[in-house]
Amino acid sequence: MHHCLRSDSRINAVKKLIKPIQIEFEKIIIHNKKEEYIYWDSVYSDDAEHLVGIVFIILQNYINSSISDLYPDLQKINLKYKIDEEINNSKTTRIELIIAMANYYKHRDLPEKLYEHTAKHL
Repeated sequence: MHHCLRSDSRINAVKKLIKPIQIEFEKIIIHNKKEEYIYWDSVYSDDAEHLVGIVFIILQNYINSSISDLYPDLQKINLKYKIDEEINNSKTTRIELIIAMANYYKHRDLPEKLYEHTAKHL
């Protein structure tokens, strides 16, 4: 197990991965504001969905890797998803929502793959 005061070097990589995606997403928003969102549904919503989905997958990987680092003997990582605070008394934690959104993005075209743990948080 790692020392609790050890710095989280993985977060820097996550930030470096997310920053260009965030910039691209902001460009889409700015462009759509100028066009009064007339092309949002027909052109840009798919691009934005992919950008947001990729970020959720990056965050899911970060969360699961961090849990594995902190609890190397843990057999079921999802048992630690509840350690975070709940969102607006929803009984869903921020971690659970991030994991569910990442799973939704990965399996959205295959509804039968949206397992109970993913679907219940959406």
